[in-house]
Amino acid sequence: MMNLNSNEVKLISTKGINYTTLNQLLAQGQWQAADVETSKLMLQIMGKQSWHDVYPADIDHFPYGDLMTIDHLWVKYSGGKFGFSVQKEIWLRVGGFLYADYQTEQQFATQVGWKTKKDWLEYQELTFSLNAPQGHLPLGCDNLRQVWCWALLNRLFSRIVYYQLYDPQNN
Repeated sequence: MMNLNSNEVKLISTKGINYTTLNQLLAQGQWQAADVETSKLMLQIMGKQSWHDVYPADIDHFPYGDLMTIDHLWVKYSGGKFGFSVQKEIWLRVGGFLYADYQTEQQFATQVGWKTKKDWLEYQELTFSLNAPQGHLPLGCDNLRQVWCWALLNRLFSRIVYYQLYDPQNN
């Protein structure tokens, strides 16, 4: 995880992605616009038009530098409240793993505030402020009720764990 005392995040991209807009939106606390920008950038990195076109193999090949750049920006500007690495920690705490069951997914979604005890929230019902629960953002896909969304999130969290454990440049 990034040092929160650091004033600068290196905007690393192996795909030539410009992170200036995301950096500015997060610096200004424009959480919803930053979430939309994050989704757009992730699709651009994978060469996809829609999350419906993304497969687990696309997540498996998502460049580490780009994934960590996005995560570090979210972690920095939210003071450690938001980011994929924050979500990954919650995911592991509730017993999540690559092929987790629906009950684990529900427990995670409830903890990060994507679901109440009874209902899944619609995108417009999410909390786009620092008053949101830990790990609430970024969303990472556009429909939490879809099985494919959970398959991609599971894969993304597993990818972060893999890189944090096995990437020699990350130690």
